[in-house]
Amino acid sequence: MIEVSEVNKTYRAFDVDRKEIGIGLWVKNIRRLTANRASTVRALSNASFSVDRGEIFGIFGANGAGKTTLVRIMSGLLQPDAGSVTVDGCADLRRIKNKVSYVSTNGWMGLEWQLTASENLRLYGDIFGVAGRSLGSRGERALQLLGMSDLRSKRVSELSAGMRQKLTLARGLILERPVLYLDEPTVSLDVAAAAAVRDIARSYVAAGDRSVLVTSHNPADLSICDRILFLHRGKVLALGTPAELGRPLAGIKTLHIVYAGDEAGSDGVNLRAELQHQRGVHSVVVDRANGRRDHWRARIGIYQSQSPTGGIIDRFIRYGVQIVALHMTPVTLQELYDHYCAEAYASPEE
Repeated sequence: MIEVSEVNKTYRAFDVDRKEIGIGLWVKNIRRLTANRASTVRALSNASFSVDRGEIFGIFGANGAGKTTLVRIMSGLLQPDAGSVTVDGCADLRRIKNKVSYVSTNGWMGLEWQLTASENLRLYGDIFGVAGRSLGSRGERALQLLGMSDLRSKRVSELSAGMRQKLTLARGLILERPVLYLDEPTVSLDVAAAAAVRDIARSYVAAGDRSVLVTSHNPADLSICDRILFLHRGKVLALGTPAELGRPLAGIKTLHIVYAGDEAGSDGVNLRAELQHQRGVHSVVVDRANGRRDHWRARIGIYQSQSPTGGIIDRFIRYGVQIVALHMTPVTLQELYDHYCAEAYASPEE
C-alpha cells in the first residue's frame, strides 16, 4: 500500500537582513520571519519502510522526531529533498493527494465556524469531489460514528474543543480514501471518545482494502497498531510488531517508587547509583514526582526472574529514605523507545 524509500528532508537555515529597521525589516524578511526556521534542521534521514494493505501502522517519536514531516510527505503535501514515496501504486505527489485522507489535531482550525457541523461536512465533501446523496449519507454516518448526530445543526463556534476535533475526524472519514492518516487523533478527547476513535480506525480498515497510519504520543492510540515504527531525530530506530519491539526488554517490569527528601537520598548517599548496582536492576530513572520539590519518582526496570524488589526497598530503609508510594507496571512504549534511543546513540558512530 505504501512504500517509503530513502526519504530525506532538511529545513535550511536563513540569515535575516538586519540592515533595515522597523517596518522595512519586517517587509523585506516577511517570508523568512514567518517560516519559523532559524537554523538548519535535518528532519528526515534516509527513512525507509513499507505499510501493508489492510494494516494499522503506528509512528511513535518524541517532539521533533520528524513524524509530521514524514506524514506530510506521505500525503503529497511536502516534497522530499531525496528519496521516493509510493501510495497505492502512485508516486506522483499530485496523485498521492487523491489517495489519502489526512486528519491533523490542528485541522479544526480550518473549520468554518459560522457553519453547522453538517454544513462543514458538505462543504468539505464538495471541495474534494464527493457530492449528492453519497455525501449526505457519508456525513450522517461519520457524525453517528463519532456520537455527534444530535449536534449536526450546531455551529462550530458553539462546539467544545473536543467536539471540533471529532468534527475534523468526521471530515476525514467522509472521503473514504484508501489511506487514512491520523496525526495525534485523540488530543482534546475524553477517554470514552478516544476509545471510540480507535474503534473507528479498526472499522475503517475492516471496511475494505484500506490502511490507517497513526502518529501519536499516546500509547493507547498505538495499541491498535499491527506494527509500530520508532522515529528519532529523523531516523528510523526500529520497526516491528509490539511483541517484536518488546523483545529486548522481555522479562522486565517497571517498579515505580515515589519518595520524599532529596533526589540523591540522604547523608551523602547517591541513591540512584546504589539502586543501579542492586542485583536484578536493569535501569534507573529519577525525576520529580508531580512537580513537587520534595518528592521524587524512581522508575526502576527490574528483571522479574531475579526478584530484586525486596532488596531495593531495603536500600531505601537502610538510608532512611521515606517511601510515599510504590507500584509496578509492565514496560511502557515510551520506555521501549528510550531503550532503542540509548542503544542507537551508544554506538561510536553516533
